[in-house]
Amino acid sequence: MRHKLGLFSQPYSEDDLNNLNIGRYLDFVIREPRGESKALVTIRNGTTIREVLKACLRELDILDDAMPCNENVEAIAHIQNAILSLDHREQDRKQRGVEGFHLP
Repeated sequence: MRHKLGLFSQPYSEDDLNNLNIGRYLDFVIREPRGESKALVTIRNGTTIREVLKACLRELDILDDAMPCNENVEAIAHIQNAILSLDHREQDRKQRGVEGFHLP
């Protein structure tokens, strides 16, 4: 049986899930700015793009161990680069003192 996967980055209701007939879904964390400082407050707990990429990387590593090919290696490299880019963005935001705030 195939499972449909819904990806949600916006608030949704249980009716939304039932109407979409989705077997599995990912909830992405939702954070919104509050007050003059624009500090981000978690509205809904969930996963992040980085964590999804890490899960995909683990799956590709397993697949490549079982059935190695150049395309797996290339996909793994791209996902690793994406994770590094997100890590660099976070490090830069921390150094500038804007991590956790809705600021550029």
